[in-house]
Amino acid sequence: MSLGARWRTYRALEARERRLFWHALALVPAMHVLVRVVGFNRLQRRVGARAPVASRSPLTPLDARRLCTLAVSRVKYHSPLRGNCLSQSLALVWLLRREGLTPTLRLGVRLQDAKFDAHAWVEDEGRVLNDTPDVHTRFAPLTGRTGTP
Repeated sequence: MSLGARWRTYRALEARERRLFWHALALVPAMHVLVRVVGFNRLQRRVGARAPVASRSPLTPLDARRLCTLAVSRVKYHSPLRGNCLSQSLALVWLLRREGLTPTLRLGVRLQDAKFDAHAWVEDEGRVLNDTPDVHTRFAPLTGRTGTP
């Protein structure tokens, strides 16, 4: 996609979508760095301990889920500072909690072709937000304190 086409796409976004995009654009690389600087456990506690804020916008929870997930997805596909699944998921949890929701960060593992692999995703009200619904079949979710902020 050319720069001109990206600019036109950006300009077509509503003000709320633009703000969420800019928040996600700052949060994803920040989370990526913070995981390394303060450590995952401390960062997860801070993100998870953040009380959900009553949203000032007229967004329904469904719209908030959709727009926050879309903002992080746009960063993932259109920014050179896209982070990884963990930083994207932490940023999404932060955005959703600002909208008054209580999402859950999930971590999963698998052994594929003799290689250990880990993955992070976000769920809210039993729905996977930033991955395909079958992520549970590809990764064995970790349970307990580690998987829940």
